[in-house]
Amino acid sequence: MRRHAAIPLAALALATFTVRAQSPKTHRLEATPSTVAYGYYWADAKPALRIASGDIIDVDTLLTNSPAGLQRAGVADAKIQSSLKAIVAEVTGDRRGPGGHILTGPVYVEGAQPGDALEVKILSIDFPLDYGYNGCAGFLPENCDRSVGQRIIPIDAKAMTAEFAPGIVIPLKPFFGSMGVAPAPELGRVSSNPPGKHAGNLDNKELGVGSTLLIPVFAPGALFEVGDGHGAQGDGEVDQTAIETSLRARIQLTVRKDMTLTWPRAETATDYISMATDPDLTVATRGAIQEMVDFLAATRKMSKHQAYQLVSVAGNVAVTQLVDKPNIGVHVRLPKSIFAGTRGGSVSASGPGAEGEIRALEKRWNESRVRADVAALDHLLSDDWTVVHGDGTIDTKAEYLADLRSGARTFSGNVKEDALTVRVDGDTAIAAGLSDSKVTYKGKPSGGALRFTRVYARRDGRWVMIASHATRRN
Repeated sequence: MRRHAAIPLAALALATFTVRAQSPKTHRLEATPSTVAYGYYWADAKPALRIASGDIIDVDTLLTNSPAGLQRAGVADAKIQSSLKAIVAEVTGDRRGPGGHILTGPVYVEGAQPGDALEVKILSIDFPLDYGYNGCAGFLPENCDRSVGQRIIPIDAKAMTAEFAPGIVIPLKPFFGSMGVAPAPELGRVSSNPPGKHAGNLDNKELGVGSTLLIPVFAPGALFEVGDGHGAQGDGEVDQTAIETSLRARIQLTVRKDMTLTWPRAETATDYISMATDPDLTVATRGAIQEMVDFLAATRKMSKHQAYQLVSVAGNVAVTQLVDKPNIGVHVRLPKSIFAGTRGGSVSASGPGAEGEIRALEKRWNESRVRADVAALDHLLSDDWTVVHGDGTIDTKAEYLADLRSGARTFSGNVKEDALTVRVDGDTAIAAGLSDSKVTYKGKPSGGALRFTRVYARRDGRWVMIASHATRRN
């Protein structure tokens, strides 16, 4: 196990030069009255934490609400986080606003300067609460009954589902509604409510585990903030809220000197994503489409004529959100599979057959590790695969396989796997559950009882594992 492993990702541009720390570290960042920005992004904000480029933050975020609001909705006082109580009570007056989100940070990333880009990679997301809430306002508030309070929605993190109502079950796909950097200094203290070129309250449901967000940098250190956790959300976020909840995540922040951006861009296992915002839906749509055209022209050596045609025949234009006034958000997803040479383009992988394939691959993963079958694992794991072990250390594919090959890592018995849940969404799948294993690493006991999440993507017509994350079970 190593803490120095940088986590590679297929870049949005052809160049891959990055500024990375020689020895990436994981920094714990809890949400406290002294480590949050309540309702703003600001170039003059005092950093809550300083880290090297390539380091990882293990960060807590709080739902956008107050203890009083949650109690009115029916949440017992004992289930309201003490950190939320402290922050709402102590962060008052000119320390709060003009927006309403409790954002953890800012995080100062060494080496980040205006004109650079900040790479934000979501390694893992966990649920500290067993509930979330949904309000009612937003785009068509005339549908809302003002006599009805906020809906409390139970969260089952083990099954990765939330019961909206009896007989209505929502698959959980957690992400952060707000991730951003300080805007240009001349803009002053900017509300956390509307998104912009600094990212912020994008409310883009594609930015879950395994995704990477790239944000233009406007101030020294970037000053990254994160919050507004969502358990699940539809495109548009039409009533102004998702399943709002607190989240804990591991996020890697890396300065990109090889990239100059106008708007944020993103990448998932299956898609390239461009985005733009504006009070005018037409302007936002034009911006998001043009960003994708420019990206394709730069990275695929296409003319803009060809790139525009490709977006028309293969791109997916979506309204990200309609409610973060004054700006509406639009994003464009372009499937990676169209470039992979798969026959017929993107191969749909959803359905019962896909779930069975993932379960079979989970079995192969566990059996191959016990046998130290490096060849089988080499075929199963993507080249950019990384693993976050239960103790927080990180290995790349090459490092992990080298340890198995040399005998530095050995399994003394079969890996026990329980409560396995598989969720398939197009060409992406997530397997989560509980495991128990007896492992020796460099002569010392390792393994043990863990909670795990593994991310799979369908590439070149077959499933590969692209990430694995584990945490100790209490």
